[in-house]
Amino acid sequence: MWPPQLHQNERAEGRPRPLASYLCLIIGLQACLCLGLQLSPLVSAAWAPPAPPATQQVARWRQARYNPRRDPKVGNTAPPLRLFTLARQPLELEDLRGAPVAVIFVQEESG
Repeated sequence: MWPPQLHQNERAEGRPRPLASYLCLIIGLQACLCLGLQLSPLVSAAWAPPAPPATQQVARWRQARYNPRRDPKVGNTAPPLRLFTLARQPLELEDLRGAPVAVIFVQEESG
């Protein structure tokens, strides 16, 4: 008889594979993709480049917020200002007139 009869477990040459095998392959690939997306923050955090030094971060932050019309010019007289030292002593900016002054604001807890 032509064509020859095949048993259930045999497959003829050139005969397409069942659709179920392709669907299983697609589902497996999608599962790998989803798992990779879930794990990517964990992996990327371990391979992240080191953060720049704090001084560079502050300088970049300040440059991003610089407004020449609003910000005081270097060398101009500062407005009256009363601050407190770390020892909780009052300090008037007026008392430091004539000396170079840099005012650095930090959180109280940072000491």
